[in-house]
Amino acid sequence: MSGTQRCSVIASLVAFTLASSANMRTASADAWWSRKTDAKAGPFMANLKLGPAIGVKDANTQFALELDGGLAVTPDNAGYIVFALQFHFGAGSTGVIVPAGFQYDFALPVPGLFIYPRLLIGYAAFFTNVTILAVEYSNTSNFFALIPEFGVKYVLQKRWNFGFEPFSLPIFINGNGTAIFYRLMFYAGANF
Repeated sequence: MSGTQRCSVIASLVAFTLASSANMRTASADAWWSRKTDAKAGPFMANLKLGPAIGVKDANTQFALELDGGLAVTPDNAGYIVFALQFHFGAGSTGVIVPAGFQYDFALPVPGLFIYPRLLIGYAAFFTNVTILAVEYSNTSNFFALIPEFGVKYVLQKRWNFGFEPFSLPIFINGNGTAIFYRLMFYAGANF
């Protein structure tokens, strides 16, 4: 067998091995895909979240309300682009936060149970009203918002979400400094 023939045989074996390997990976990925997409009713999620926003740095404790929506953008329906309109209500202050970000649901061994990290970035405005000697003063503060979060959720019958975020750390930054909250958010919602 000449050197050229040996190279041809080796190249054919390498090509066959790579093609077989690619077919096996595709088959296993397809099986994984079908397992994962059955975990939820559809690619959309919507949740209503409530909880305390505890002032950590230059912030007063407030009540937090969040309207959370997401669209699954990964083939396994586990990675979401999220939009989370949020409100903070406190003594003389109201905050409106308009962030967007990414969340990824990691399935746990218990069917329907997921843990997830998520990161949101966006804009926040805090409106403050203060009355001094019967004169009312108003102030609006604008911030860049950075919100790392971690949570756990249970999906009942592939449709209904029930969850808890034990870690939510909104960080608001502007030219005057930084305000930080620690939130504990409880929620319910749906997948469709």
